[in-house]
Amino acid sequence: MATYQDEAARAKARRKQVAEREADLRLFPVPGESGQTLLDWVNDFLERGEELDALMSQRATETGESEGTQGDRSGAMVLRARAIGIIGRCRGALTDEAGTNESLPENLDKLVFGYFDELAKARD
Repeated sequence: MATYQDEAARAKARRKQVAEREADLRLFPVPGESGQTLLDWVNDFLERGEELDALMSQRATETGESEGTQGDRSGAMVLRARAIGIIGRCRGALTDEAGTNESLPENLDKLVFGYFDELAKARD
């Protein structure tokens, strides 16, 4: 299942393709819908994805404002990079400890970082 961010990004990317295929999409009427074509459905679908993008951006801005940053998200990438770096260092330290402490379970890395791995896999 795609994340909201992925859905929004896909909608924005696919919007450009609609113009190229507009004539073809108009050729397919939608059963049960009065006068609608596949073009109408595609546009509705893409509008929902674009609305997701706008809502996520609005939420991020409002969250920043509530934390006193007036919606400034310029440092978000820096914070993300720092967080990934800290997680990587923690993972390394855990691996070192597991290598010297036989009382720790063999799958300790998966137990602790499994969810991060799932998130990364879903993002790819």
